[in-house]
Amino acid sequence: MFNPKYEEREAHAVNSEHEKNIPNDEERTWLTIRSLAKGPLSRFATGNLETLSTAPKRKGINVVVRLKDFHRKYYCASNMPNPAAMNEVARLAHNLLTYEPYHVLAGDVLLADPDATFVNQLLAKMTPEHAIVAFSDPQFRRNTESFDVEPFYGVEFKINDLPKEQLMALKSVTPAPGTYKVPPALKHVPRPEDLHLRPNIGGMSIPELLGESNTSGGHSVWWQGQGTLPVPRVHANIKARTARNQTNMKSRTQATLLMEAIGEQLDEATVDLKQCGISHSAGVSGDGLYLTFAAYTPQQLRQVMAVVASQIKDPRVEQDRFTRIKQRMIEELEDSASQVAYEHAIAAASVLLRNDANSRKDLLRVLKSDSTSLNETLKTFSDLKSVHADAFIMGNIDKSEATEIVQSFLQDSGFIPIPMKEAAQSLVVEQKAPIEALIANPIPNDVNHATVVQYQLGVPSIEERVNLAVLSQMLNRRLFDRLRTQEQLGYIVGANAYIDSSVESLRCVLEGSRKHPDEVADLIEKELREMDDHIQSLSDGELEHWKEATRAELEKPTETFYEEFGRSWSQIANHGHCFNKRELELIYLKTNFNRKQLSRTYAKLLAPTSRLVSSLS
Repeated sequence: MFNPKYEEREAHAVNSEHEKNIPNDEERTWLTIRSLAKGPLSRFATGNLETLSTAPKRKGINVVVRLKDFHRKYYCASNMPNPAAMNEVARLAHNLLTYEPYHVLAGDVLLADPDATFVNQLLAKMTPEHAIVAFSDPQFRRNTESFDVEPFYGVEFKINDLPKEQLMALKSVTPAPGTYKVPPALKHVPRPEDLHLRPNIGGMSIPELLGESNTSGGHSVWWQGQGTLPVPRVHANIKARTARNQTNMKSRTQATLLMEAIGEQLDEATVDLKQCGISHSAGVSGDGLYLTFAAYTPQQLRQVMAVVASQIKDPRVEQDRFTRIKQRMIEELEDSASQVAYEHAIAAASVLLRNDANSRKDLLRVLKSDSTSLNETLKTFSDLKSVHADAFIMGNIDKSEATEIVQSFLQDSGFIPIPMKEAAQSLVVEQKAPIEALIANPIPNDVNHATVVQYQLGVPSIEERVNLAVLSQMLNRRLFDRLRTQEQLGYIVGANAYIDSSVESLRCVLEGSRKHPDEVADLIEKELREMDDHIQSLSDGELEHWKEATRAELEKPTETFYEEFGRSWSQIANHGHCFNKRELELIYLKTNFNRKQLSRTYAKLLAPTSRLVSSLS
C-alpha cells in the first residue's frame, strides 16, 4: 500500500482476509476480550475496507502517507532490536559463541536466575479479581435483555461482575495437604547403552518386504533398518484395512467414536511412557484403522504396543466417557464455522468423488441414531477385527525382531487376517461426465462464496506427474496474479496438484464475496483455457524457470529420520510401492521434459468429462 496506485486493491485484499476470519469463533472470542483492554491492545489490528479506505477518505486522511510515516518512524534498526528475520541457524550460531555446549539450544531463553521481585509482582496480579471469565451461551439473546456488539466481528456480548459467592469460591480454592509434591523419577528414560546404533542395518534407502505373515496373504511387514539418516529410534506404522462387507459409513462412524474413547484411556495409561518420548496414536480412515508407534528401543516399542493391543482386543469404555465424546463429535459437526467456505466446497467435492466420504448431515444422522449406543458400537467394532494389515518398521531394530513385534501385536489385538481382495479400499470415482454442484453456505452470516474447479487426470505416469507439477505452479501464479491481484476477487486464490488414492487432479480454488460462484467458475475456466496458448508462446527462458523450480523441489534432500520414514510409509500405505519415484521423476525432467510433453498432459487434463465444479454460496 506504499503506492497510491495499488491502495484500493490492497485495501480490498486486507478486507477479504478479515471477512475470512469473521466466522472463526476462537478469533472472535479473543479479539472481543482484547477489545476490553485499556490501551493500544484494544484497537482493531487486522483492518478492513471501512478502516483502511472508507473512513479515512471521509475524514480526509491519506492512508499511504500515514503508512509511510509509520514505517519511517518505527521500522528501523534502533526501534527493532530483535528483528523477526533472525532465523534459527543464526540464533544457534550466535549461541555457540555465547554459551557452553550444553546450553546452546536454550541458553538465550532459559531463565537461570529469575527476578524474584518481578515474578512475585506478576503472581500478585493473578487473582480472581483480575480474571476475565468468558461464557458462550447459545441462547444469549433470549437470556439477555441488553448487550453490546463488537463492531468489527459482530460479537454480541455483555459484561457482568462475577457474583460474590462465585468470587469467594474462587478465592477459597486451596489444595489439600500433599497435593503438590515433587514428581517421581521418570521410569522409561533410555540408558546410554540403549542409544548405541546397531551395526549392519544402516544405509537402506528402500524398504524391504519381509514377506506375508501367512499363506492367505492377510498381513505384510516392511522394514528399512536405520534408513539413511540413522538415529536411536524405532518407529512402526500399521494400516489395518477392514473387511469390505463390514465397512460402511455407519461402521466407520462407530469405530471413530470408539477409537476416540480408547485413545483417551490409552493416554491416561501411557502417561509415563509419553513423558519419556514413547508415543502412540490410533484412528480410523476410510478403509480401516491406522496405528502409529515410536520409541527409543525395541523393548519400549513392545511395551507401548502391548498396552494398545490390550485395549483394542477388549475395549472397556465407561458410558460417561463414551457419551461425552459422542456429544463432542456431534457439536463439532454442527459447528459449520469450524471450517472456512472453500473447505466446505472441497469437502462437498470429496463426497461426490470418493467412495468413503460422507457429508456432515449424514454423519450427524448416524451419530444421533440409536445405532451408536455403546453396546452397538462395541459389537460393530468386534465385527471389524478381520483385517488386511500393512506394517512398516524403521529404526534401530533387526528385521527378525521387527517381524516378530508386528505379528505379536496383531495377534494380541485380536485381529484376524484376510487377503487384500476381501479388504475395503478407499477409491476415487473415475469421472466420465462433467459434474457441477451448488451448495448453500452453511456458515451463519458468512458473506463469502467459494468456488472449486478441478480436473481429474487419472492415475498418472511418471511423465504426467512431473508435467502436472510444472503446470500447477504456472497456474497457481497465473490465477493469483489475475484473479486475486488484478481483479481483487478474494483473498484465497490458487491452484495445486493433489493425489488421492493414486488419482492425480488439478484443483483451483477461490473464496471471496465480490462475484457469484458461477461468474468465478467462468473466470477460472477462461484462465485455464488461455493457459494452453500461454504454454505455446512462453519463452524458452520462462519454461526453463518453471522446470528449474520443479527440479529444486524434487531434489530437496530428505533431512530427518522422520521425513524418510514418512516418505516410505506413504508408498506402503497406498500400495504404490514406487520407492524410487523421485529419482524417476528427476530423470524424466532432466532428459525428456519439453514443451510438447507439457502441452500433451495439459490437453489430457482439460478433457471436458474430467471437470468438476463445486460452488458454495
